Amino acid sequence: MTDIIVEDGSTVSGSNSYITVSGVGVYATDYGYNDWDSASDTVKQQALFKGMRYIEGLSFKGTRRTDDQELAFPRSGLYDRDDYLIEEDTIPSKVIKALCEASILSLPDSDITLQPATDRDDYRKKLNIAGVIIEEWDTDRGLIRSKSIAINDILKGLVKSSFIVEVKRG
Repeated sequence: MTDIIVEDGSTVSGSNSYITVSGVGVYATDYGYNDWDSASDTVKQQALFKGMRYIEGLSFKGTRRTDDQELAFPRSGLYDRDDYLIEEDTIPSKVIKALCEASILSLPDSDITLQPATDRDDYRKKLNIAGVIIEEWDTDRGLIRSKSIAINDILKGLVKSSFIVEVKRG
């Protein structure tokens, strides 16, 4: 198994997570996620890496502190939803909590698939009416990427909205 190297805000070389497996375990216990305890160590670590992949795929506000850092955090110019500047040498606790949620949701028996393996054919409907095949896109299924309301709520104010276009004056 790959070692977990935790980023603590000091731009740790080779970092690949914001929390340890046992840290996710504490969060899972606090919030009553019993599935985490019953998973094997290997499954927990895999779920943590899948959770990291999901969190790292989000578009956070601010900018990475250095060009060569491994992960999205630490960041500079990042403000919380109340417009307070977040220290650039920290990993916001909300990011760590969101990672815990994403890790738990990445367990094999989770009801939510954060990053489903789908392609455009999964969103195509085929109808066969009297020998005539009609194809159309299934727009009722929503976005390809499943969402977790808990993760969205935790990260509110830290993640860029996909509905807002930023305009900078020069």
